[in-house]
Amino acid sequence: MTEVGSWITTAIFTYGAHSFIACVLAVVAGRFLCRPHDRDIVWKAALVAPIITAAVAVVISSFAGLGVFVDLADVVRRVFPADLPGRVMQVNVFSLDGSTSVVRRLTDPVTSTISAIALATAATLTFGALVRFAFRRRRFSMAIARRTTLGELTTADGATITLSTADLPSPLALGAGEICLPTEVVRDFSQTHQRSLIAHETAHLERRDPAWFFAAELIAALTAFQPLVFRVIQAFRRDVELICDETAVQRTHDRGSLIAALTLLASPFDPRSPLNGAPTARDESR
Repeated sequence: MTEVGSWITTAIFTYGAHSFIACVLAVVAGRFLCRPHDRDIVWKAALVAPIITAAVAVVISSFAGLGVFVDLADVVRRVFPADLPGRVMQVNVFSLDGSTSVVRRLTDPVTSTISAIALATAATLTFGALVRFAFRRRRFSMAIARRTTLGELTTADGATITLSTADLPSPLALGAGEICLPTEVVRDFSQTHQRSLIAHETAHLERRDPAWFFAAELIAALTAFQPLVFRVIQAFRRDVELICDETAVQRTHDRGSLIAALTLLASPFDPRSPLNGAPTARDESR
């Protein structure tokens, strides 16, 4: 395997190991932390920290004698009793104008095979995840492309938020300053219910959740070979919704209205419900 391929494999293995450890620690910590605000920080750290630490480790490993990595080829040779090919050391001696230079190159067929399999597996999983990610983003873009502007509202801190409506399954916070309400919400929901939902989505905008959600989905697509990241993202989304629910109740002082509005939105998931609300944006949403 070429040096570029070996470097890519090292980067993937390093990130995979760091991400796995970070996700395990985050899941364990999440069981002991009671407040969604605290867990929210843990989930974000588990998603971002491995990218930084893996990049630093790979850069450090590029310097001779630095960086410690598991020798998978040696592990395979110890576990499997088969007669596997050994390492080959090629030494080239160059003499020019009385000076001599020695170039050593170590090759290991087992390492090359493991690296090729790992790259192929990671590439296949990542490609499939990226296709699904692109499909969801395209469907999302098509849905909001036909939205209609309703007006603007000003928050307590003076920020201006654009209100719009479209044929969407649930209210959405868009970009840095827009809230898009489903047509059913604008047409059928009471002003009290709409106010609670808008307060919830305003909290998303203030926390910059749309950008975080996009980054989380992209990280999950690019690192589909590390399945624990999906568990962290699911928990992250759950706690974000809880935090925004809490913020909405604090601002409207109307817990019952928010509960009623969310019940209307979730009612289509219950076939026994006579309510005709819009479903939530994500099927796994609680």
